Amino acid sequence: MDRRRFISTLAATGATASLAGCSNPLSGDGSPPERDPENAVMDKLYTAVGELNTAALALGTVSSDIQNPADVEFDASEPRGRIETARAALDAAEEADSGSFETEIEQARTYADAIEAIVDAFVELLDGAAALSTLEGEFDPDALGAVEDALEESRDPLETAVSESEAASTAVENADADVLSELDAEIERVADAVSELVGFSQGLDGLSRGYRQLVDGVDDITTAQQGFDDENYDESGTAFENARSHFGDARSTFESGSEAAPDQLDDRFGRALERSDSLVALSGGYATLLDGMDDLETGRQQSENEEYAAAEESFAAAGTAFADADETFDMKPSPEGEFDARFDTAGCRSGHFVDAASSLEEAAAAAADGDFLTARNKREEGRQQVQEARNC
Repeated sequence: MDRRRFISTLAATGATASLAGCSNPLSGDGSPPERDPENAVMDKLYTAVGELNTAALALGTVSSDIQNPADVEFDASEPRGRIETARAALDAAEEADSGSFETEIEQARTYADAIEAIVDAFVELLDGAAALSTLEGEFDPDALGAVEDALEESRDPLETAVSESEAASTAVENADADVLSELDAEIERVADAVSELVGFSQGLDGLSRGYRQLVDGVDDITTAQQGFDDENYDESGTAFENARSHFGDARSTFESGSEAAPDQLDDRFGRALERSDSLVALSGGYATLLDGMDDLETGRQQSENEEYAAAEESFAAAGTAFADADETFDMKPSPEGEFDARFDTAGCRSGHFVDAASSLEEAAAAAADGDFLTARNKREEGRQQVQEARNC
């Protein structure tokens, strides 16, 4: 995540922060004028707003290299201390007020709520981004331990970042910009920053949830491939369908997160979508392969029952399914190198099954013609190809 845009939005808040509270000049003869009691209330209001502006500015002084969030140093105690000071000033203003500044005090409190929620969201966002940085590397479906740990670590902070950023957005929406502008509050820039913060939070949360669904799908594929190796094709087929469902859900989650996220996250969502698309194709190809296995088994039983014409049709249907799966596995998965081994294994299997179905179809045709020697030889070729497929 790149938060330079978010920071630049907040950085300008410092332009007026230092001016807040400086509206008490001396009189022309150099002696302090008699103070209107209302001035004390205004002083407290300007002090509070100035502290809140500076608290917002603190976010803009942090290193902008969010691509390496673990390297970002941000001490939230400083802006939180200013927020606390601001709230104390507002309490003092309310105590001194005779009722003339109720609106201003109320709006300044809303501004404080917004700034506090921004700081809280930003802290959690950094933690969540640091956890997700693991996914910037290669996604190895055979070594998901680190990925699962990273996803688990990211969930709580990102959920909090989303809720806090939305709380900040609600506070800004409830604020009266005209009243706050009169108090020198940087409400417009803060509103822009909140919009960016919501986008970053929802975007990274979408990445985290989508990858969790992707990992669940990979677990299904592991179960499915074990069932395939054990010739438990019903169990394998169910697991592959579950995997395809998880991968499809992951893609939908990535798409939703991408729509909410700022442009700076486009590359990360691009990789996530490539991964989900590749895994959808892999699981879908295996589901097609298993359809062919059903036809292959049907043809075998028909051959044993000497229903050779029907067997020939079943083996032909199996060959079509295997060829469709083979075409799917022949695609170039993305990102490059991450799923090549799994697609290569799947392609090896589908290729041998294509040959097996062809040989068995010829065997059934020969048997139908009474050429049982050719039928036996072709049947043996088919069985050998099936064994080769299982050895992939």
